[in-house]
Amino acid sequence: MIKAPREAGEYSLRNHDCLKAMERPANVVLQDSCAPFIDFSSLLHAILPEATAAGWDEKEVEVALAHIVKELRPVTH
Repeated sequence: MIKAPREAGEYSLRNHDCLKAMERPANVVLQDSCAPFIDFSSLLHAILPEATAAGWDEKEVEVALAHIVKELRPVTH
């Protein structure tokens, strides 16, 4: 279950709260995936319905998931 925002509307830590709320569901979806790469579109599609039902905006979910995926990618030099 995705945690809802602390407050309705904008508040100072909303983006941070969204990121934290998306971490567990993103990890579950990514662990269940057999793909050798991260398919961002599939990840978003899997999480977005529950996230918006919990009260998150589609754009903030997309930004949070992009941040999570970026953190997971290995750094190459």
